[in-house]
Amino acid sequence: MLAVLVSCEGQRWLPEVLAAVAAQTRRPDDVRAVDAASRDDTALLLQELLPSAPLAVQRRAGFLDAVRAALAAADADRLAHDAARAEAAAAAAEPSEAAPAPTPTPAPDWVWLLHDDGAPAPDALERLLAAVEVAPSVGIAGCKLREWDDPALLQEAGFSTSPLGRRLTGVEAGDADQGQRDDRDDVLAVSTAGMLVRADLLEALGGDPALPVLGEDLDLCRRARLAGARVIVVPGAVVRHADATRRGQRPTPASRAPRWTDRRHRTHGLLAGAALPLLPLVALAALAGGVLRALGRMATKQPDRAPAELTAVLAALLRPGRLWTARRAAARTRRLPRRALRPLLAGRREVLGWHRDRVARRTWLPGAGEAPDAEPPPVTEAAAAERRRGQRTALAALLAVLTAASALGQHRLVGRGDLVGGALAPAPSLGELWRAARTPWQPAGLGSSAAADPWLSVLWALSVPAGASPGLAVTALVLLAPPLAGLGGWVAAGALTRSVPLRAAAGLAWAAAPPLTAAVATGRIAALVAHLALPWAALGLARAATSRSRRRALPAAAGAGLAACAAVAGAPALLLVLLALPPALVLLRRWSSPLAWALLAPVAVLGPLLAPALADPRVLLADPSWPVPTAPAPSWQLLLGAPQAVASPLVLLPGALLAAAALAALGARSRPSARAGAGRAPAPASRLGWALAAAGLAVALVAGRTAVTTLDLPAGTGQVPAVTGWAGAGTSLLLLGLGVVALDGAARLAAALAGPAPALVRARAARGPRTALATGTALALLAPALALGAAAAAQLAGEQDLRRVQPAAPTVARDAAASPDAVRTLVLDLADDGSAAASLQRGGASLADASAVRAASRVEGPLARPSTGAPDAAEQALRSAAAVLVAGRTDPRPLLADLGVGFVLARTSATAASTSSGAPADGSSPLDAVPGLARAGAAPAGVLHRVVPASGGGADAPDRPARARLLAADGTVVTALPSSGADVVAQLPPAPEGAGGRTVVLAERADPGWRATLDGRPLRSVQHAGWAAAFEVPAQGGSLEVVRSDPEASAWTVLQGLVLLLTGLLAVPVPGARRRPTL
Repeated sequence: MLAVLVSCEGQRWLPEVLAAVAAQTRRPDDVRAVDAASRDDTALLLQELLPSAPLAVQRRAGFLDAVRAALAAADADRLAHDAARAEAAAAAAEPSEAAPAPTPTPAPDWVWLLHDDGAPAPDALERLLAAVEVAPSVGIAGCKLREWDDPALLQEAGFSTSPLGRRLTGVEAGDADQGQRDDRDDVLAVSTAGMLVRADLLEALGGDPALPVLGEDLDLCRRARLAGARVIVVPGAVVRHADATRRGQRPTPASRAPRWTDRRHRTHGLLAGAALPLLPLVALAALAGGVLRALGRMATKQPDRAPAELTAVLAALLRPGRLWTARRAAARTRRLPRRALRPLLAGRREVLGWHRDRVARRTWLPGAGEAPDAEPPPVTEAAAAERRRGQRTALAALLAVLTAASALGQHRLVGRGDLVGGALAPAPSLGELWRAARTPWQPAGLGSSAAADPWLSVLWALSVPAGASPGLAVTALVLLAPPLAGLGGWVAAGALTRSVPLRAAAGLAWAAAPPLTAAVATGRIAALVAHLALPWAALGLARAATSRSRRRALPAAAGAGLAACAAVAGAPALLLVLLALPPALVLLRRWSSPLAWALLAPVAVLGPLLAPALADPRVLLADPSWPVPTAPAPSWQLLLGAPQAVASPLVLLPGALLAAAALAALGARSRPSARAGAGRAPAPASRLGWALAAAGLAVALVAGRTAVTTLDLPAGTGQVPAVTGWAGAGTSLLLLGLGVVALDGAARLAAALAGPAPALVRARAARGPRTALATGTALALLAPALALGAAAAAQLAGEQDLRRVQPAAPTVARDAAASPDAVRTLVLDLADDGSAAASLQRGGASLADASAVRAASRVEGPLARPSTGAPDAAEQALRSAAAVLVAGRTDPRPLLADLGVGFVLARTSATAASTSSGAPADGSSPLDAVPGLARAGAAPAGVLHRVVPASGGGADAPDRPARARLLAADGTVVTALPSSGADVVAQLPPAPEGAGGRTVVLAERADPGWRATLDGRPLRSVQHAGWAAAFEVPAQGGSLEVVRSDPEASAWTVLQGLVLLLTGLLAVPVPGARRRPTL
């Protein structure tokens, strides 16, 4: 019987292991040692304590390969010894007599495998040999393993696996060995620590080079089972085992990443043992399992372990050569079918129990190396319940007041029709909103290549829970803006104070803040959402920065990242402030790695805008809504939080109160008595609040005074007015910073006055601060209430832009835009002096048509000296068509056909009153005499004219207006082609003999993203009329496909989806750690 000890960096345990081997009641016939390139004194110890020198192998050699090398060395020594004996016998014999052949030394029939961190009990080998002597069918016998440091604790007594390969020992950490597993005999596998294996079986099976450690025992035992040998555990044979590799106690690659190594080897074992027909399914299942486990790691707040779950699976899948070698080796020795292993696998109940116990263990105590957050001061249960009841009552009263105020002022907005006005256009359908949010091609007008506003994705996400209706989501945001803002202010204030009056004042101030009331009045829904999201982002950042537990910091930071996504999507300029936050937190010594998750999602959401913003910063300063001019606020109003000029001073009360409270807090700390009482510099919250206020003021000043686009006005009306950015995001941030400073100062003053020895030392001296605090709290509750009343009064008086109207575009024009012809409507705004402004619509304007990148492209030059950009060829074509229509003498149909125009809507000053009242326009139209146009009726928006085909045909005429057309070589229209969204799919007829080549023309700007194929063959792109996308088509017919190819947009969609998914999983709260009760 041969014992083989394999060691690698085992100096720590070797002396005890070798002493235990030497103390065996049944000693092995030979002991061989193998050293796997140890860098410590392992080799010297083995050489000193063993009779034979250790065999050296490479570090990357597997455990079983090292054992087989020791067997080969022992066989070589045995043969050499027999040869030496034969030579000695021959030399001693008489020359005339033949030397008797010596009896050859028998080869070992059993091999005892030992680890350098496993010390066997004195009778371990004797019990193993006794067990296999009475059971000739046994090929492998294993020991019961106990903990190295505490031999009373059980480690394992054989093990099984789940159907997916998870190792299950049935032993919990810390379980005492009370004989609970001693009734086991046949098992699926045993550890190689103390394993007794038949020598011929070991030689036949060999080892899998892909499983050097952590998995070699399961692979060997499984193949032994399939070869017809039994695998048993001998509970009486005990080994103290440190399990150093699996517990990360060795300086080896496998020990540095034991989970990754075990996962890779488990996947390799599943693939190697699967039936060939099921191998693709098993590979897909392994990959899907890796993805799900990675997501599970994110959900359990272990993002550092998530990549390893997936890369370990990929490391096994991307080694087909090793997999093929392992499968061939297993097939050579297999005698039984794979189903013979099923009775030995763990059942469903055991697997579910293991998962349940693991979850229970994780929820008892904080993770390793984590400190629980600071415990609040101890209070009685009755007092805590009373406090919670008072807070809930105050919050309910706050929300009720804000809801009533909103209903009083905005009740006229409830009803049928589109909610429009100011910067708010009619809401599209959910599908249209998704397509607009995911494509870099903006279909408004004649189309343009521009990144979509991230705000559209946020609005789509908000529309899904609102019955999949963007219109309902917009209405809900407008009507519920005050209570939602009050809720955000209340919850965020809880990070600084538990005072109910102070939190109520914070909620009222945030609900009555000038940026919110101005955003509601002017229809800036994106800015409204940014204002609502800011306190939640600030709360998450505060909790993540102050938490001492990584398990609590991760969901807080991820939640802040999701809120920041909504904030920066509604106000892209806030991204600059968000990126400046890490240096500020580093200076305050509050930065921690979980806070990176608060930045990752907003940067990913705004990723498509980063490249355009580097070329033109106006992209970040523009409001992602329809451009409308804004009366700039004077500097003193801007300091009080007003993003635009206000008429009523009551609206400024919340900002004035926050500014006064912040300055009072700063003045209180600057007084000598306060400094002497405090004994330290201003708190980090106050310093961060002042930094936020300064950053918000800077954003408001820059955005409110930078021209980001221009308006379309009738030609000849003089200077084209510039539209500046919206200062509301900056003033929201300004008020947030002032609120942090004010709340922090008030909370500290309240805490000092409530203590047993006030900071001002004497009760008489504290009477003044108590009065000031009470007066300030009363004013903090009164001022926002007055501001809300003023805002409601203005809304009742009709001093806001929002209103409910019926769809402005005529029904026939909307239906034609949704038909396969996808015709546009040219809208002519005719001034009284004969000038006109032209624009193109596809069934009416909507929120999805707004684009900050496209709007910013209309302004050129530096931020301080902007100039209007020159019109391109497409814009010139639109203006030419408008001029021909206004002149009324020339047939405009050739120009309108290139633009894909099927209807012309004439709007005059006389129809403006009809539009606002909802009554149809009447009277004559300046376009009634234009050739090629036929009056189609009147609508509230104006007088509608239909473009009549030149051939005189009706709706089926080949030359009818359409977005896509097939033109002959001479420029005549062969047929109109159907459109499906942005794509064109049609069957082209062959051209008449000798007709020459043809051209497919789209009423879209030429762009490299357009691709066309005919029967799968790409077509050459050209430009029609100097601006329109077109493709040359050969004379033969075929299947035509014209599509948009935007791989960059698809990549951004996948990246954003992945980042948001991971951030969302991290943001899911986990149960707080509970301490195990003491008995």
